[in-house]
Amino acid sequence: MLQFKVLIAEDEPPVARYIKTLVEEAGGYAVVGLCEDGEEALEQIRMTGPDLLISDIKMNGMTGLELIHQARSEYPQLLSVIISGYKMFEYAQEAIKLNTVDYLLKPINREEFFKVMERIRDTLMQDYRTKRRKHLEFLFLGGMEEEDAVIETAVYFPFPFVRIMMLHRNGNKDLLMEEAGRQIKKLGDKAICAVPYKNAVVLLEGLESRERKETNLDKIQTVFMADDRTKGTVTSVTGEDIVASNDMTAAIKQLYHFLKRRVSLKKSRKFRYPSDKSEMPVRGNMDQELMDKLTSSFYLKNGRQFEQSFEQLFQCWEREDRPVYEIKTACYLIIGKWNQIENMHLDVTGMNEQIDESVQISRNFDELKKNIWEGFREVFLCQEENKADSQKRAETLYRQITSWISHNLKENPSLQEIGQMFGVSQPYISKLFRTYSGGSFKEYVLRKKIDTAVSLMEENPAAFIKDIAEQVGFDQLYFSTVFHRMMGQYPSQYREKLGEQGKKKQDSME
Repeated sequence: MLQFKVLIAEDEPPVARYIKTLVEEAGGYAVVGLCEDGEEALEQIRMTGPDLLISDIKMNGMTGLELIHQARSEYPQLLSVIISGYKMFEYAQEAIKLNTVDYLLKPINREEFFKVMERIRDTLMQDYRTKRRKHLEFLFLGGMEEEDAVIETAVYFPFPFVRIMMLHRNGNKDLLMEEAGRQIKKLGDKAICAVPYKNAVVLLEGLESRERKETNLDKIQTVFMADDRTKGTVTSVTGEDIVASNDMTAAIKQLYHFLKRRVSLKKSRKFRYPSDKSEMPVRGNMDQELMDKLTSSFYLKNGRQFEQSFEQLFQCWEREDRPVYEIKTACYLIIGKWNQIENMHLDVTGMNEQIDESVQISRNFDELKKNIWEGFREVFLCQEENKADSQKRAETLYRQITSWISHNLKENPSLQEIGQMFGVSQPYISKLFRTYSGGSFKEYVLRKKIDTAVSLMEENPAAFIKDIAEQVGFDQLYFSTVFHRMMGQYPSQYREKLGEQGKKKQDSME
């Protein structure tokens, strides 16, 4: 069971032992040392790496405040609580400056102490979950050597066994991650964590044994399977319990390989691995005939037959509940055949990227069909244009969209809304922005908003940050976050810099 480490610095042994008893009763903590002076406590901190320091304010030699100051200079993340028999404002003020969690007076009130420890535990748990997710994500993506990986797993997932469940839902992986996090928080289980992995979310549940019983992962799976279909179908696969220290990364890769070939946009599915390894939907034999018919109509530039062939092909795929992976692979093959037609010179890589994006953003089969059709239709229409005309049409559309964005910076439309506004597919818009701006649609919009905000600040350095943010369609907090990420400083810092430059300019003129 996960326990946070606590070091106690108190020069009265009976008081130290009493504090130790209270810490253990609070639950979720392990006392790693009792020290009678600050020098000894500092050495123990360096040796044991505690999460929390509880220190008396008055000790022989180094005081509690001096200890905390020195310890935090070496370990900034260390939390601290001051225990004092002196109700003095100066002590409390200094403790606040050192970012202590709390300042408790002797004799210690049990209920008050437990409330403080509960609040600290919540803070430590939130920080731990964030670090654990980042470390495990880095580990799963192959960012560590095997030996380091085993050590990191033991630190951030201290369980002998693990049950793994992988969830996939098209449309918005980030939203799926948020919902998984909310479910875990609702259950209040410290042994569960969620980590993004490629196009899926991995849920890990630590186990003390291989005992078979309903776990919290089963409860989470039930919630997602019963979710509203408008959010998209869910495909889940649960792996058998494995040894956490050395099998976890390999198991996740196997589960993802298994999962991505079984994602359906027609209905939710759940599997167990490896017992369901051989289970796959029944396939028909009409694919090749319909794909050839589509390519033939493309070659003959027969628009009506092209649309009919496309519709028949997707009806076949929907009827047989064809997995998304197979649909995507078939679309790659179709594009490859089109490219073999004389003088086509298609951007195969770009079109395949459009197919990938169509798959990722589609929540159901109807959306997938619509998104892929719009991409295919764009290519079909381009046959009737020469390369120069096709490029001119794309450039014109790009200018129209960017002009609209420039004149409507207060708006925050989605890619889907922009597509509907200009009558083109989302993947095609994404391709336009990758081609002409060198980045994504979202990156372009954020950059345009920040550049405009900078111009507004330069025109009027005295303007309120809140007003500038509103003019470019941000709330103040998000504006500051994006501004800092793109400019390397916060809006207030940039405005202050503008003021200094203005003052220097004025002084030089005088």
